[in-house]
Amino acid sequence: PSPGGSRPCSRGNCDVDASGHARRKGSGYLAPEVALSTPTDVFAAGCTLLQLCAIGNLHSVGEYVANSFNNVNFRDYDRRTALHVASSEGHLEVVKFLVKHGAIVNRSDRWGGSPLDDAHRHRHTSVARYLRSRGARTGSLNLTSNLIAAAAAGDMEEVAMICGSNDRISALSADPANHHLTLDLSD
Repeated sequence: PSPGGSRPCSRGNCDVDASGHARRKGSGYLAPEVALSTPTDVFAAGCTLLQLCAIGNLHSVGEYVANSFNNVNFRDYDRRTALHVASSEGHLEVVKFLVKHGAIVNRSDRWGGSPLDDAHRHRHTSVARYLRSRGARTGSLNLTSNLIAAAAAGDMEEVAMICGSNDRISALSADPANHHLTLDLSD
């Protein structure tokens, strides 16, 4: 069996994911099931939000979130969120708006990068400082570390994305006070 699918990997139909594992193109970490199954109109609306965040006009972002598309945690094909984009571009007021409206500050993109990584990479120190004040951490290419961090935070959507499917997760519970985490995966 192939990594990431039932068809064996052969020349041309495999790629390597962020953790260095071979995956069949069109499956697994490289092409998340959620991104491939999102209705076209929802995907387009989410991409519009990302574009508005790249432009950085706070008024336009606010109006769009209030009137058209309120999922500030939408992810594009590369698992980048509006917060990743606004952080990359250095739009501090947009970043603050997104966080105030529920943006998750510790989401990893397809390459393991966080919004904080994007702010650092492009030398947007005020954005990086703000994100750190909100608990942001740098990302990781290590999927195991990302899985543990997401599960500890109770972020089922991130856990499902890393594991490949909600169908594989039969139970998740976290008891941070006692440093205990239970994640049951079905075969």
